[in-house]
Amino acid sequence: MSHNYLECFTILAVDDSNFALDALKSITTPYKKQFEFAKDGFEAFNKFQHLSKQGQLYHLILIDLMMPNCDGIQATQLIRKYEQEHSCPSTFICGLSALENPGIIFFNFLANLLKKQRKNV
Repeated sequence: MSHNYLECFTILAVDDSNFALDALKSITTPYKKQFEFAKDGFEAFNKFQHLSKQGQLYHLILIDLMMPNCDGIQATQLIRKYEQEHSCPSTFICGLSALENPGIIFFNFLANLLKKQRKNV
């Protein structure tokens, strides 16, 4: 009996690079209900806050550390403050940066995750 463990998770990927987000969207298409995307830290925080108000949380947030407007560190601080003020459990946040090739770490991380998933199906 195979089990799709990705169905149990809701993941938010945050990157200001259109290339990175497009690549992530293409490899996560079979799991579109499990993945959401944001272009900067403010959008990520707004999505986090909206989901929390519905009584749900992300299981994992993959966030680029260097973005305009609101970077990954600032967004993480906003999320942690919100969690504390609203007695929410801490969300696992993975801050990533690929200085020379934006989005490549996200792409590799999710490609490996999905490759493992396909082996289990």
